[in-house]
Amino acid sequence: MSSFQGVASRLCRRFAMTYAGTTRATAWKQNTSGVPSRFLAEADTVAAMSEHQHIDHDALAELRDVMEDEFAILVNTFLQDADDRLEQLRAGAASEDAEEVRKMAHSFKGSCINIGAPELAERCRTAEQRGRDGDLSDIHDCISAIEAELGAVRQELAHFRDG
Repeated sequence: MSSFQGVASRLCRRFAMTYAGTTRATAWKQNTSGVPSRFLAEADTVAAMSEHQHIDHDALAELRDVMEDEFAILVNTFLQDADDRLEQLRAGAASEDAEEVRKMAHSFKGSCINIGAPELAERCRTAEQRGRDGDLSDIHDCISAIEAELGAVRQELAHFRDG
């Protein structure tokens, strides 16, 4: 297994753990007998923040460590590719091509998982499901949600890349 495949595998596990409700803050809170309530309240805040993170900072830190100078290229490539995929999603929606929407959303979802953007991946999964079901009645809302989340991901990735 290459270093990149290992990192991608860890990213996928983190993505799955996030959606299984086992973020570090939540896991810590589950073992807190005798912990003062002010610390539990802080854990709730951390858990809520982690559930709304646009990017997985830990996974990206690992990816940056493995890729070193190539990390910026990876981020730039993802962002450029994301714009292209968003345009392809829009084109599929405009032509009411459910299969094209499904394929584009599925592919975009995989890229989001690999870069550590779980909420963006989830929004792509929703669009993918609409395409699979052949129901594009709210696909423009799905695409708007993807676009909004992509904006947030873009800002966080740029900050992470440049910081």
